[in-house]
Amino acid sequence: DIKPSNVLIDHQGTPFLLDFGISSISEQPKDKSAVHIYTPSYASPEQFLKQSISTSSDIFSFVVMLLDLLTHKKRTAVITNNNYNYSKDKRDIENILSTAKLDSDLNNILRKGLQESPNQRYQSAQDLKADLQNWLKSLPISATAQTSTYVFKKFIKRNPVSSLVVSVLMTAIIISLVAMFKQMNKAEFEAKKAKQVSDFLIQSIQASDPDITKGKEISVKELLNIAKIKIQEASLNDPLLSSSLKYNIGTALAKVGQYKDAEKLLLKAIESDKNNIDARLNLAELYLKQKAYEDSKQQYRYLNSIKPQLNQQQKFQMQQINAKQLLQKGNFQQAIEVINKAINSKNISNKQSIESHLILANILITKGDSKKAIEVLEKTLKLSEKSNGKLSTTSTNISNLLADALTNVDPVPYDKLITIYQQTIDSQIKLYGKHHPLVAKTYLQYGFALKSTNKITQAKDVAQKARAIAIDNFGTQHILTAHIDLLMSQIELTQNNIGKAIDTLKQVVLVYEKTYGIDHFETNQVKTTLALYLIKAEQGNQAIGLLQSLYTSQKKQLGENHQATLYVVLNLVKAYNMVGDYNTAISIGKDAITISQQQLGKGFGITIGLQTMLGDSYLKNKQAKMAIATLKPLLTLPEVNNNSSYHKKIAILMIKSYKDNGESEKANQLIKQIINKYYQDTDSSDKNFIELIQLIQS
Repeated sequence: DIKPSNVLIDHQGTPFLLDFGISSISEQPKDKSAVHIYTPSYASPEQFLKQSISTSSDIFSFVVMLLDLLTHKKRTAVITNNNYNYSKDKRDIENILSTAKLDSDLNNILRKGLQESPNQRYQSAQDLKADLQNWLKSLPISATAQTSTYVFKKFIKRNPVSSLVVSVLMTAIIISLVAMFKQMNKAEFEAKKAKQVSDFLIQSIQASDPDITKGKEISVKELLNIAKIKIQEASLNDPLLSSSLKYNIGTALAKVGQYKDAEKLLLKAIESDKNNIDARLNLAELYLKQKAYEDSKQQYRYLNSIKPQLNQQQKFQMQQINAKQLLQKGNFQQAIEVINKAINSKNISNKQSIESHLILANILITKGDSKKAIEVLEKTLKLSEKSNGKLSTTSTNISNLLADALTNVDPVPYDKLITIYQQTIDSQIKLYGKHHPLVAKTYLQYGFALKSTNKITQAKDVAQKARAIAIDNFGTQHILTAHIDLLMSQIELTQNNIGKAIDTLKQVVLVYEKTYGIDHFETNQVKTTLALYLIKAEQGNQAIGLLQSLYTSQKKQLGENHQATLYVVLNLVKAYNMVGDYNTAISIGKDAITISQQQLGKGFGITIGLQTMLGDSYLKNKQAKMAIATLKPLLTLPEVNNNSSYHKKIAILMIKSYKDNGESEKANQLIKQIINKYYQDTDSSDKNFIELIQLIQS
């Protein structure tokens, strides 16, 4: 029963839909007519006629309310002698619309929502919302026929000066050139004019490239959409020309984030010309961007079968694609060898060098060699800014990847990171617009940085912006949405919503498994995080089951020396301690510490964590002397003394160990040291302080 009196608005301007008459259902007889409760001025035809009602009935009522708000006139639909006549109702509605003088698109939205047949109305509230939002932005709406003229008019309305001139010129020349091309003597003029049409479109698309426009004046997406519409309307007899035009428009659409439209045009380009190698190369790249790995491999296999036909540039691009595919499989060393071979090619251009170094840096980051990746990226960024300028897609992508690499160093320079992300987002919005997937990805990284600096409210706001963009582009089951949901789960954990955090992360794991594979290293990282959540929720046995399978997978893929594998062991020790299996914790912890000290160093976070957990295992297993021997060296490390969190935790374990070993004097001395260092002016609610007081009292 949607009507104005059932909509309340709070002090923040948020509307709430309620139904104060719903209780009357329970007061009615239990017959069919009892459920037909409505308000005549806002009811749908099917409600009047006591027919089956649905979401479409609510949409009708909502649009009647919208008509009321926009025109300040009420529909006067009535039942006469228990008969409802839609024709009279429609005349009444049309009379209101004709006197209100609303925008034609808005009229069409209202008319579509007020159709007699539910099938002719909007089929969901989301569809209606989309049309209303598009109308507010002067974008085309579904309620109006999508003719080229209509789309063109909407484009002109949004870009009244420069875009109008460019678009009119472009449309006029395309139409005239295609017409001329049809009428020419094919034997003499076809090749020449085909090249003119192709060159013109290529130049037009390049003129709308975000690297050239810097995001100003011309609406890149709309200009390309017009080109997309025109090339599909045009009747080109030459399949090579048709393929070339579709390839160029599809490539440009991919660059501005319209991946699905780009994919369709590139496939049509290949359909027109099976040997359009550039279209196949770009399609393979596009599939990689969309995480459609099998489709990318299929294109690569075909290209590899005709490799002798490829020129040097095309072979170079194949090497880049191959390196990315090897990275996706987790074959890091092979991927590095392939991309280094490309980098060391003769006569490599600045553009090719920048692209290849970016791929190399991405491999190094994923492999865990962040320091080397940062060196590569800083050099590459200088080269890009010199060649392309700071406001360019390439320089922006490098800055983003540099920030990603900086998150993996210890300690993380968060102030620098947050500045980079803010600058990158500003640049990306100027270049691509607010709804591009790359903007969502940077929001995601920015959200992680904010969360790490305890700016939880800001982090959640940024994550929600990223999620809205991702869902708008790809839906809820896409890997980018899953990445964002991973951040959302961490925020829920920070806010002590552990149950919600675990449920969210379990869904993330399913998307990762579907996208990457069950044992892929990316999937394993998320599963490790899930294990941490389970430990946090004191679900130790579930955590152990998950971590054991992870250890087997990580050891096989990355080796037992890799920090990701050692991190799994650290959490296994923690989980075994939780369930009281101290002997197993000690056994695996001792072996892991030796490896971690050799491979990562004594002061590395994972090594310190392993040694702390092992000390805790000894202590809980009534082996106080072994606990002291394990923990004492940690208190001499500068990495521990300069980190209050580490220092307090390890010191408290040492105090307990001294106490259990009968060394009360040493325990008291260490208590005094910790209190003098940290608790002269402390808040007595600090949990470490409380534990120290309890130790003193005992």
